[in-house]
Amino acid sequence: MMALFIMAFSSKANTYQELKFQVVEGIRVKVDSSPMFVIIDSEDSLLNFYHKHRSMPGKEKIPRFDFSRQMLIGVFSGMRPTGGYSIGVERILYNKKERHLVIHAVEKCPEPGSMVIQVITYPGVFVSIDRVPVKKVTLEFEQCYGKKKEVKKIEKSIDSRE
Repeated sequence: MMALFIMAFSSKANTYQELKFQVVEGIRVKVDSSPMFVIIDSEDSLLNFYHKHRSMPGKEKIPRFDFSRQMLIGVFSGMRPTGGYSIGVERILYNKKERHLVIHAVEKCPEPGSMVIQVITYPGVFVSIDRVPVKKVTLEFEQCYGKKKEVKKIEKSIDSRE
C-alpha cells in the first residue's frame, strides 16, 4: 500500500517533499465525524476548535504555539466502541508549486481478543509542522473495519494565510 502512495506523489511533474512533523500532546478533544482532519493556523482557530470539541470541561491548559511559524494538523477517526484504538501520522508531503499538503495517517486497532477498556472513545492526533501556504489538503487515512483495513481519501480546498 505504501509503495502505491509514494509512486502517486513522486512523478516529475509534481514534486513533493516530505515535511518534518512533531506529535503534540495535551489537546484532548471529542470529534464525532468519521474520519476528518483539521488544519489550525491561528490561536483563535485552535481555541474555537478546542472549545467546540473538548472532551472534558475543565481547566485543561492548551499548549502554546507560535502560529507565525507553525501550523497544527488534527486527524480524527470518529467514535469507536472501545479503547485500544489510536492514530499515527506516518508522513506528510508538500508540493510547494501547487500548495498541496498530503497527510498519510493510519488507525491502529486493538488486536482481536485483547483486553480493552469498555467505553466509547474518540481517537485523534495532533501534529505540528512548519507553516507553509496551503490551497489543497488530501488526507489518506487507513482505517480499521473489523478484520480489514480500508483507505479513505478526503480532499478539501482551504484558504490558508501566508
